[in-house]
Amino acid sequence: GVNFSGGNANNNTVGGTGTGEGNIISGNNNGSGSGRGVYIGSGDNNNVILGNMIGPGADSLNLSGNTQEYGVYLYNAYSNTIGGSAAGAGNVISANLGRGVYMTASSCTLNVIRGNRIGPAPDGVSFISGSSQDYGVYLDASASNNAIGGSAPGEVNIIAFNEQYGVYITGAATRYNLIARNPIYNTVSSMTEAIGLVSSGNSNYQSNPSATVITNVTTTSAGGTGANDGDSVEVFTSDGGCINALQYLGTTVVSGGIW
Repeated sequence: GVNFSGGNANNNTVGGTGTGEGNIISGNNNGSGSGRGVYIGSGDNNNVILGNMIGPGADSLNLSGNTQEYGVYLYNAYSNTIGGSAAGAGNVISANLGRGVYMTASSCTLNVIRGNRIGPAPDGVSFISGSSQDYGVYLDASASNNAIGGSAPGEVNIIAFNEQYGVYITGAATRYNLIARNPIYNTVSSMTEAIGLVSSGNSNYQSNPSATVITNVTTTSAGGTGANDGDSVEVFTSDGGCINALQYLGTTVVSGGIW
């Protein structure tokens, strides 16, 4: 759909926050089932992708001709911004056949994914009937030091209705990626996990997050234990299966092994 390559495709903007400035980027296919809505290649940096519909058709719900495998594909690209915290800056990255946002290779770093709706309809809460996007955000092959979400207003992504994982990070060298405050869920069909850390993905040489345990909950507070002092702990409401991170509630820090 939109292709940046050659190592000098820098400082470009696709879309905008004003009425009518966003693009419909849908139905692209390279003939082998791996079409890309937006591709940013090796050495291409400081590009901004905002306010676009990447995947769904023009009416936001029409999936006819939906052949894109990837919504946004970043290969060895750095310092690019997908979305943003300003009103209208977020993209709708939904209804692609495979991965909503794919970041890969060792120089894929310092990219920011914020304020987007990755999986749902433009309203951020509805399911697009027939959508089969399997991963919301997928990182591998040493893609590191990227940000998915954030702590400021408008920075969180709504990552919903993806079939396998909301965020998937694989490989020990794929690390130091921030995943912060994003609601991640699939209430329409089963989802494997909200965040999947596979083959030591995002390990940062510290204990797996499973070492952080909730030990007490009331109607107004939650607490527990953690392996590493100084770690931030984010608390979300969940469902009975503890798969869906439905709503962010708050953040605290492990001190003395507890939080």
